[in-house]
Amino acid sequence: MQLTPPEKLILTMLTEIHKRLEITDSKAEFIEKAIDSNQLWALSLHDEETKLPKDVERVWMILEMWQYIETSYKNLSDDDKKHIKTETNLSEGYLTFHGFDGNHETKDYSIARFTIDELGKYVYFQTRKLDDTVQLAEYYNAMLAVYHPIKDKGSHLPAKTIITLVNASRKS
Repeated sequence: MQLTPPEKLILTMLTEIHKRLEITDSKAEFIEKAIDSNQLWALSLHDEETKLPKDVERVWMILEMWQYIETSYKNLSDDDKKHIKTETNLSEGYLTFHGFDGNHETKDYSIARFTIDELGKYVYFQTRKLDDTVQLAEYYNAMLAVYHPIKDKGSHLPAKTIITLVNASRKS
């Protein structure tokens, strides 16, 4: 969704009117946050016919993938965890979602933060800062290519699949 500066001004003024009139059942605060954070795509979420922008879909898929990886990893046996560490050469701390580089991947970071904080989706990551100093989107995208075909194949990923996903990020 694109809004012209006058349209943004009108919406902002309407949200101010709602606040001053103490209208509690409106979405004025949400609309104001969406405009202020330039997450205009969120304004059309109630419209079932509106397709999300590709970058929003991608960030949501990254959040879903990492939640799946992390929750699956927690349910693995110690032997499986050791096998993953051996096959990926990563310590356990690196098998967590670190977010996006807030200086270079600001759009992805902003989408993730807004999705978690304002939409209440992927609250699994709510306590994380998600602002890393390393650009990671390229690696996440490589992982997504492997993740798409397997994403609905069970409640938890086996160790072998986690290894495949993590190692896919290194081939990009």
